Amino acid sequence: MPIPNGYELRQALEDRGIKVEMIVYAGYGHGITKPKSVRAVMMHNLAWFNHYIFGDPVPDFTQPDVPEKEKQPN
Repeated sequence: MPIPNGYELRQALEDRGIKVEMIVYAGYGHGITKPKSVRAVMMHNLAWFNHYIFGDPVPDFTQPDVPEKEKQPN
């Protein structure tokens, strides 16, 4: 979805009292094409379904899980 449409959808949902969280991926105008970003989108979608359908706690997206091989040494 083009970003202006995403903002319009978010505003429409908020206007109706629906709690929303919008995640914007920098550098993408329409579709997500880089593998790491695609993985992030899938993880966000899975977390959304797990929370709103299965009742799991809301995840903290400010501290994402990073696979071991991608972690940088301190």
